[in-house]
Amino acid sequence: MIHAHGWSQLIRELPVGQREVVAAVDFAGLGYSEAATQLQIPVGTVMSRLHRGRLMLRDRLRAFTTGLSMHGPAAAYS
Repeated sequence: MIHAHGWSQLIRELPVGQREVVAAVDFAGLGYSEAATQLQIPVGTVMSRLHRGRLMLRDRLRAFTTGLSMHGPAAAYS
């Protein structure tokens, strides 16, 4: 399990644009158009940054969980 500090570190490692969008949508609960207005970027940019940010987080979580297991990645990641 990842503690709050671990999540914070993973989020901080994202590029700024992706970090802002992930924080606005996934943590603050804003919709795409609300996030776009708040960040002053087009909705399409919100969607692409969110997608790339989530992919980066997924890959880093996968690497983290693989590192914890001596038996390789969890079945859900295979």
